[in-house]
Order: sequence, then structure tokens, then C-alpha cells
Amino acid sequence: MIGCTGCDDHPGLRAFYNNPDCQNCGSLLHSARDFTQAIGVATFAVPVGVVGIYTIASAGTMDVAVGSVRALGQESLHIAYGTGGQWVHAVGRVGVMIVTSHALDEFLENSYQFKVPVLNPEAIIPELGSAAYNCFTSTCSAFFRGLKPW
Repeated sequence: MIGCTGCDDHPGLRAFYNNPDCQNCGSLLHSARDFTQAIGVATFAVPVGVVGIYTIASAGTMDVAVGSVRALGQESLHIAYGTGGQWVHAVGRVGVMIVTSHALDEFLENSYQFKVPVLNPEAIIPELGSAAYNCFTSTCSAFFRGLKPW
């Protein structure tokens, strides 16, 4: 133990000394610090994780349907969305569309449907007749409305 000033004066207290030149000096302090850091991280991470998992598990869902429609003699991609069995989509010309629930039955039968978790499913369905640029931006807007917890 070269350069371990003070360690030899009280050899039983070496574990508490904080001397980097001394083998095992401060080992209890380092262990306590490491343990305290782990407890601190767990104290923060566990509740946040539990609340996050609970929020996601108890959150509602947004239904999304993706398929193709025949419009103006061409097949084009189309998206509809909804929640709780109520579906809407944007129809019209790109840039001048409105949100409606009309003419969805055949599209929904032939589309790929999936669910997306959201915090506020009641906010997804906009007022019928509201303006939309296209069906994709209307769906994205609905999703972002659903992410707001208020």
C-alpha cells in the first residue's frame, strides 16, 4: 500500500477512506453510492413504467382501414378511420374534401383493418362535414387528436 497516508493509522476504517491510491479504500462508500444510484433509478423508472403501461393498456383504440377505391376511372389508395364501430373518411377532390360516414360499407369489407392505441378515442371522430385535404391527412389529424389526453 504505497502512498496510503492515513490508512495505516486506522486499518479497520480503510473501507470508509476515499483514497484512490489505497487498495479497498472507500470500497464501502463506492458500494453504497452504486447501490443508492440503482435504488434512485428504480424509484423513478418503476412508477413511470407502471403508469405508462397502465395508460397504454387502459387507453382506447383508433380503428384504421386501408384499401383501394376506384375514383375517376383509376384505382387509388384510400384510408378510413373510426372508433367504437363508427367510421368516417374524407371524400371529394384532393384539397377540397369533407369528412363523411357515407359510402363506407363496401370499402370496409375489402380493406385491411388494424387498431392503433390512443389516449382519447372520443376525440378521433371530427364533426361530419369538416374540411380535409385528403384521406391520409384527415387520418393523421384524427390520430393526433386521439393522442391528446384532454
